[in-house]
Amino acid sequence: MHKNYADDILKHQSRTSEVERYYMNKLQEITEQNRYEILGLQNKVQRFEQVNEKLTEENNDLRKELRLARVKDQDKENQEIREKRYMSNEKIQADLEDLGQKEFQDRMQKTQQEFQTQKLKFLEELQNQNY
Repeated sequence: MHKNYADDILKHQSRTSEVERYYMNKLQEITEQNRYEILGLQNKVQRFEQVNEKLTEENNDLRKELRLARVKDQDKENQEIREKRYMSNEKIQADLEDLGQKEFQDRMQKTQQEFQTQKLKFLEELQNQNY
């Protein structure tokens, strides 16, 4: 019985060693798989970061273009406003000049009428004095 007992212990140890090796191999396989998956995920993360960086640069470029376009639009709008003001000022100046010229002509006409009236009165008075 002593020999049987020793054989049983050896068999049990042998099986335990096999089971341990089996699970150690499985653990090693899983560890390798995990390592490859981690490397794959790291590569994906790196690609995503590169794409994100490119997209961020493009986004910043587009924002710059948009700012420039807004500035150009604002400049164009300001230029149009200046042109309208200038044209409006020119029109006002022309209207004032026309008004001034009309006023001058009205005054001249009035003065000429008064002069004619005074002249006629003077001539009448002269004629009346001569009689």
